[in-house]
Amino acid sequence: MIGRTEKTASPTVLFISENDHYRKEARKVIKESGILKQHPGFKTAHISRDPGWGGPLEQLGLCQETKGSIENPTGGPETPVFYEYSKRLHPTMTIYVRHGSSTRVATANAIRLHGHLFYLAPSHVFFDRLNNSQTSQVDDDFEIDSESESEYDDAAEASITSMGSQSTEALSDQDDLSDDELHSKTTLDSPQLTNIMASSPGPRRLSNSSLSKEQIAHPPREITTPPWASLRQLGVLFDWCVDQDWALVEVTMSPDSTISLYRLLCSPLSAAPIAVLPKDGARVITHTASGGQMTGSILGMPSYARLPRGKSFQEVFAVHLDGPLADGDCGSAIFGADTGELFGHIVAGCRSTGFAYVMAARHVFPKLAKSALRIKDMERRYGRCLIELDEDAAIERDDKDQEVFAVSGPRKYGPKPVGSQLSKVKE
Repeated sequence: MIGRTEKTASPTVLFISENDHYRKEARKVIKESGILKQHPGFKTAHISRDPGWGGPLEQLGLCQETKGSIENPTGGPETPVFYEYSKRLHPTMTIYVRHGSSTRVATANAIRLHGHLFYLAPSHVFFDRLNNSQTSQVDDDFEIDSESESEYDDAAEASITSMGSQSTEALSDQDDLSDDELHSKTTLDSPQLTNIMASSPGPRRLSNSSLSKEQIAHPPREITTPPWASLRQLGVLFDWCVDQDWALVEVTMSPDSTISLYRLLCSPLSAAPIAVLPKDGARVITHTASGGQMTGSILGMPSYARLPRGKSFQEVFAVHLDGPLADGDCGSAIFGADTGELFGHIVAGCRSTGFAYVMAARHVFPKLAKSALRIKDMERRYGRCLIELDEDAAIERDDKDQEVFAVSGPRKYGPKPVGSQLSKVKE
């Protein structure tokens, strides 16, 4: 709902993108299709940046000092990942990645796939920070449908998000708010959720939702990076996806440590049911690197976001945590406090308000399972190689024995014919 007051506000489908051309084209396609005529009373609008978060959304696994990507120059995923050795191994851990002269921090969650141990972390912790010029063409205009199709600037809508959002489906094509409303301040039953509301399907009211409370700016929280001497290698980067911002870290610790990890792992990530759509305002729980256990609430309908470096829009949920966020909190898994369902992992958040985007687990986990199958394939290939080596060795041994047998004459306990030996190996 967008308008000067709640009484005069109208249901509005809001297209949000920092690229002026993209959002106007998307809005044009929807309007020309006529699909929104089936829903009288709705408007369409577009804006460059999210007006509702109360602060910028950031990928919280990056640091300003970083220069250059840390991908293996040979193309192989061999980047080492570390943990603080003085702390016990846990299903949820803070991980550290060396990046030039700085250290990246993220939250990682243990997961067992096809009998192998991994930690699931955000992929952006392994990449360089992109400049704003690389990700967007920023302008701050706000445009809503009118007869003249002219654009209107509204400084009140300049609250920033670096993530592009897109509505899940368009619902109307009724033009024209009044001229005085065109310059009005955006209002919603929940003022801080203007964009999330508009980028979700269907008209909905949030006044009874736990998300509709007053926006609170929390004092900043920082995480202290331990000295390198206190870190030990946990594993190596195995696979990643920038579109969905996930990375699998294969655990490569000593056998004793791995056994201990297996005992610790009644991993919630491996056992939790995967949520499809959360109940609006449902309570959630998570564990972050900066704040430990945190609670909050989740918006019931998804949005779609394209992350920096990403090439496609992905389904995300919006959550509001009851505390600030800091570097290292991306990767935190979000669970339903009452149901135990897994909604996904944090891929971006607002430091001051605790708002965050959560990548939908129901789209991520099938890809994780497929990725982990590579280990099974490698094991099978390795097993076949061992069998072939054993067969070659058997043939070589039999050939040598056959030569000895031919020189020395018949023996009572001579070797079996090569053919019978081969048939036995093949069985």
